[in-house]
Amino acid sequence: MVRECRPSVPTLLGQKAESPTSYAPEVLTPIPRQHPEVESEDALIRAVGYDAWHAWEASCLTKGGLPVVAVLKVVYSSDSPYLVESKSFKLYLHSLNSMRFGSTPAEARRELAELVAHDLSSTLQTEVRCYPHVALGGQFDFEGFEILEEGLNGLELHQQESYLLSPVGEPREVKVCTHLLRSNCPVTGQPDWGNLYVQALVDGSINPAQLLRLVVGMRDERMFHEQACEQIYGQLWGFLHPTRLLVACLYTRRGGIDICPVRASDAGYLPRFLGQPEVLTRPSWRQ
Repeated sequence: MVRECRPSVPTLLGQKAESPTSYAPEVLTPIPRQHPEVESEDALIRAVGYDAWHAWEASCLTKGGLPVVAVLKVVYSSDSPYLVESKSFKLYLHSLNSMRFGSTPAEARRELAELVAHDLSSTLQTEVRCYPHVALGGQFDFEGFEILEEGLNGLELHQQESYLLSPVGEPREVKVCTHLLRSNCPVTGQPDWGNLYVQALVDGSINPAQLLRLVVGMRDERMFHEQACEQIYGQLWGFLHPTRLLVACLYTRRGGIDICPVRASDAGYLPRFLGQPEVLTRPSWRQ
């Protein structure tokens, strides 16, 4: 059965909407968080994490009328009551293109980021941090992850093997990833592609083909990025019974914005750099 997690409030997704030409914070649309139904619901409730957004096409003017561009990195906690609807965020950013901030480009970028953080914090009823960037950094949290599909020539989704985790084995840390993550927008049905990174402390070894089947099996499911990340987290917790678990979904940008939800069993297992708005990490292959 295909899972579908439709938003509980009306959104701009799939609708025609004029791009505002002046400051329009009212277009920002908060969507109540809805957690997917998974067997390990308690583990999902206890999970910590954040949603990191990258707005690659942010722009404004200096007080002297000079156009200024920046990449805005936005980060807020996964326990916020709302998430922002992506199309409304894009339209909101468009509304800032002709606003004038600061006497210099650096001042304009800083004031732009401060306004975005303020408006999002008000809309989502949580602390939102935002920082402007003009260059990529060299940091990347996911080095040394084994690619699940590497060396495979085929994958039968219905050929279920008996285990995802070997029944016996020494405790070990597993770091795996795949470039084949796909879910679909719950409103428009358009596909959302990305990279999935999984890090887990488990007793035994993971069956890579079976884990890949779990991920590829989501290709027809309709849910927001955050819900997809939480569904994978909940399923893996139930199958692997890990001591610690990290799931990070780094989605491909659409409309100049990418969304990167991250969930972990404890704060010490969260990626070091992705959750810092002041650090613009090196993008993953699919971002």
